[in-house]
Amino acid sequence: MRRLCNLTKPLSEFHVNNSNADKHDTRCKTCCQGYEKEKRAKKRRILEPTVAEKTCRRVLLSSHPAALTLVDA
Repeated sequence: MRRLCNLTKPLSEFHVNNSNADKHDTRCKTCCQGYEKEKRAKKRRILEPTVAEKTCRRVLLSSHPAALTLVDA
């Protein structure tokens, strides 16, 4: 997680957030951008495949092994 900068900035440096009493977000725009950038990077890491290939574990147990044939790609 990104640390907040804890700097005093003008209100123009904060996004509007009507749910707060002062109608502005608690984080400045720079901190919000950094947080979102890190969040997107983390999401990309999760979505990237971790293995090159995978074996299907779902096998029809009632089928005879001789009935299964391999298809060349």
